[in-house]
Amino acid sequence: MVVGISNLPAEVIQQFGQENGITFPLLRDTWSVYSQYYIPGGISPYPRDFIIDQNGIIQYANNEYDGATMELIVQQLLGEECEPGNVNEDDNIDVLDIVNIVDWILEDTDLSVSQLCSGDADGNGQVDVLDIVIIVGWIMQN
Repeated sequence: MVVGISNLPAEVIQQFGQENGITFPLLRDTWSVYSQYYIPGGISPYPRDFIIDQNGIIQYANNEYDGATMELIVQQLLGEECEPGNVNEDDNIDVLDIVNIVDWILEDTDLSVSQLCSGDADGNGQVDVLDIVIIVGWIMQN
C-alpha cells in the first residue's frame, strides 16, 4: 500500500493531490506521528511518502513527491518483470538505451514505468549513472 502523510491542513493536502494527479491515499497526521519521522532535507511543503513492504519494512521514504520512483518500487515489490537494460523496448540492449537514460536524467524526456524498470539495472529502485555504467558493461560484453 502506498500512503502519503502530511501534517498540513486537509485542504492543502487535497489540493496537492489534485494538482499532481495522486491516486494513492494522502492522510493528515492528527497525532504528530509525522514529526517523529524526520527525513534529511529540511522542511518540505509536500507530504512525506513511504512505501512499506509486505514485511513491514520501509522501502521508500521521501519528502518530495517522486511518482516515477514510487511506481518503480511498487512494481518491483509486486514482482513485475521487465528486461533490464532494454529501456527503449526494442529487444536490443545498445547505445540507444543509454541515450534514453541520459535524456531522462537530464529531464529531456519522460520514461514509462516499464522503461524505468528496465533502466534500473542494479535493481535499487533508482535510475542513475550507475545503471548506465552497468548497461555499458553489458553492451561491451556482447
